[in-house]
Amino acid sequence: MHIIGSWLSWFATNWVALLVVLLAFGFIILVHELGHFLTAKRVGITVHEFALGFGPRVFSRKVDETEYCLRAFPFGGFVRMEGEDDPEADPNDPGSFQNKSVLSRLVVLGGGCFMNYVSATFALLLIGFVHGIPAIVHSNVVGGVVANSPAAKAGLQAGDRIVAVDGTTVGNFEALQQQIKGRGNMLTTISVLRDGKALSFQVTPQVAQVPGVAHSRALIGVRQSGIATIAWTPSQGARQVFAWTGNWVNQVTFLPLTIMERIHSHQMTVSQVREDSGGPLAIGQMLFELYHQGVWALMFLWAIICLSVGAFNLLPFPALDGARMLFVGLGAVRGRPLDPRKEGVVHTVGLAVLLLVMVMFTVQDVHRIFSNIHFF
Repeated sequence: MHIIGSWLSWFATNWVALLVVLLAFGFIILVHELGHFLTAKRVGITVHEFALGFGPRVFSRKVDETEYCLRAFPFGGFVRMEGEDDPEADPNDPGSFQNKSVLSRLVVLGGGCFMNYVSATFALLLIGFVHGIPAIVHSNVVGGVVANSPAAKAGLQAGDRIVAVDGTTVGNFEALQQQIKGRGNMLTTISVLRDGKALSFQVTPQVAQVPGVAHSRALIGVRQSGIATIAWTPSQGARQVFAWTGNWVNQVTFLPLTIMERIHSHQMTVSQVREDSGGPLAIGQMLFELYHQGVWALMFLWAIICLSVGAFNLLPFPALDGARMLFVGLGAVRGRPLDPRKEGVVHTVGLAVLLLVMVMFTVQDVHRIFSNIHFF
């Protein structure tokens, strides 16, 4: 009963933030599906349903040929078009997806990702011009300790708040990195707060190569927590804002390739990627934390997530837009479309795999939340 009471009290205090998080999720989905919907209408495809969410209908209204639905589970959405994934599609129906030109089908399939990119880019430009350039600053709370690292051997634990390095105060993770990086193979005193108690540990940082950094640096083997703040600096003009926006678009777009390259070069492991990733609950937790830092911080994270959704859907994995575009392109090269039945099976299997991965990340998110381990 005490736990239930605590949850009810927390919900009564934070229900507005939770509503904002759900609306932020919903708006990303809306933007993506609206891209498919508008392009389908533009090329003359009959749209039977425009849905936000999956599962049972919560609300629906039919206007002309299209039923607009809000469904129970808000993690996704879809646009149901005439002739898409339908082996029995009427070859004479001018409103059928299958009967449109290759270019028209590619435009419709890529419309969702295009809208994600346009919306996110507009949001980033608005932030830069109106409010300034944000920088993510992580707290000095340890999010995790690498096994067999100097920090692990010394006794540091996740949840410790590092307050000083050899007597020099550190207020965030970035300051901690600055203090540690020049102390390779030097015995260093790390002062922490653990459950309100002041503790000190003797740690000898090891010099190692850091992925994405040209030069080696000293490390103690702790991961940053997800408790982050946004620091703002005024922009120095249009050139800086456009460069900053372009840098974020570039980073997010090529992140999957960057990760694969680092795994291939043994700079990262699949296990590290899994541990550093999160599912819908992790994203919701980040949005929840930034809600309390103001609308501009929340808009910044929303833009990055929106970009990520667009980039992820462009991947040529079955059930994603990228794979559907690839199949349309292969059909054009062959001179005839691929068998809709076989393509449907491929996408069904892909969707099952994606749902399984989502469940896996959700379980991981729940474990982290109940373990009080934050991540970013």
